[in-house]
Amino acid sequence: MSRWAIAIGLLSLFHSLLAQKSEVTCPPSFDWARNSKNQDPCLVVALLQADCRNDTNVTISKLAANEVYTGPDPANTNDVCACNTVVYSLLSVCAACQNRFFVDWTSWTLHCAVSYLKQVDRLAYGRAIFDSGQVSKEYTLLHNHTTLGIQPYNSKRRAERASKIQRFMSQPFQVAQVSIGYEGKLVPLKDTTIRSFKEILSGAHDSLPESAFYIVGAIEEVKAKAEQLAKEMGD
Repeated sequence: MSRWAIAIGLLSLFHSLLAQKSEVTCPPSFDWARNSKNQDPCLVVALLQADCRNDTNVTISKLAANEVYTGPDPANTNDVCACNTVVYSLLSVCAACQNRFFVDWTSWTLHCAVSYLKQVDRLAYGRAIFDSGQVSKEYTLLHNHTTLGIQPYNSKRRAERASKIQRFMSQPFQVAQVSIGYEGKLVPLKDTTIRSFKEILSGAHDSLPESAFYIVGAIEEVKAKAEQLAKEMGD
């Protein structure tokens, strides 16, 4: 079984070890997520993957502070054992019970050619997953992030913000005005620049196009440029 390597340190979904197992034990506050056999979601998903992949060397590893469980990589676009809401929900609850972030559904299925939405009967699982009728009552709580007290981690959104910050760092300098043709900008560090970076990181400007962050001064200029770009596209 291949290990999916992610450059920013995101943990692979499954590792090849001695037997299907989980290194995670969910606390009592997540007892609602246990099935009739008193198995927590971390162990259940390990057992399901062993069945689906016909591989007994499956384990669910404990997440470090900077790690999340991720979906298939580009080389495994037809991975029916991972491209489904059952496994996504189980792994997300498993992450939440460790007080860790989990990716949203869009990020999880980024490389899935086909994704299966709650179609358990179409999966090659030979093991009972939930008690009868428990899917809608319990695991849909996953999508109520307020209930879990944790927010989904969108790796795509984080990458977009990083790219905007890179563009925003292209602030034109007065000494380069002759060579680049843009008027140099003097922007206060504490009151404007630092505030602007914090706003970008917080997601306050996720709706603005990346091109609006290029060759500008303060964040107010980004907003004005975004409005101008929108107007030009509308003409």
